[in-house]
Amino acid sequence: MPQQAADKLEPFFDVEKAVMDWGVMMCDKNARSRKQKRMRKRQFVDNDVVMDVQIDWSHLSVSNKTIWGRLTDADFTAPNQNGAASTIAPALKPVGVTATDVNVLFETDFRNETSVGQEYTMKIEKTTKSSCTTEIENGVTKGVELTASLTIGDVLEVGAGFSREVSLTKMEGETLETEVTWGAESTVAVPAGKKASAQMQVLEKQQSGEFVVLTTMIGYVTIKYMSLKDGSLVFGHSGKIDTIVRYYVDQMKKQGKKYVGIVFPDDSRVEFQTKGKCTFRYGIKQVVAVIQDKD
Repeated sequence: MPQQAADKLEPFFDVEKAVMDWGVMMCDKNARSRKQKRMRKRQFVDNDVVMDVQIDWSHLSVSNKTIWGRLTDADFTAPNQNGAASTIAPALKPVGVTATDVNVLFETDFRNETSVGQEYTMKIEKTTKSSCTTEIENGVTKGVELTASLTIGDVLEVGAGFSREVSLTKMEGETLETEVTWGAESTVAVPAGKKASAQMQVLEKQQSGEFVVLTTMIGYVTIKYMSLKDGSLVFGHSGKIDTIVRYYVDQMKKQGKKYVGIVFPDDSRVEFQTKGKCTFRYGIKQVVAVIQDKD
């Protein structure tokens, strides 16, 4: 006997597409009046758009739970001459473009041309950006956008600047940025006839780790088909989200497609898995360096 081809694994599940397909099936099943049968045929068979499709998600409850793997320090990288990534500095190093550079946010010189020592006050406030770059392996979408929320919580050190929860929207991954303000006030003593320079530097850390977001949906969705001619309701269907997803998964399985990370914990909920990797880059410490002239 010839071997049966293995199901094709689909990494992303579009819950909006599932509702739309379920809605078409319900229209086929419930078209009773002459108007409904005529409109159904024109819309779904003849591909003549005569009805506006409206989906009501307001009775659907969605919750997200993030499970983090262990975050590890990652080396800073930059493109080499061939375009590939090359390591340029270990993780806990000053920000910069080479292994020896530091990220100097502010620098000023003090020159004392008097015959007595002088004290100068330096007050600085500068802003840096922290970044979170994601790579998505699989997940749940609504149309072309992801629907998961990533909880960062306490996985990063103080000073990263990220809010507790960020929304994931792009299937191809994305870079999220937030600003952090650093401030310092210092007194610089400069001997008579000497000069000094002061710098504000920020040390940066880069970490990466894998995550899984479990998105649980419970409740029901309503889909309406309104006549474009007079605005009247032609069809209206409501269904439990787990029933809709089960239907769509079964239909796709008949086409040789299987979805990754979908679980039905009971007869009312459906759980989707969004899996990916995140790389964080953020400042961890500010340093004010005063360099006295030795001449």
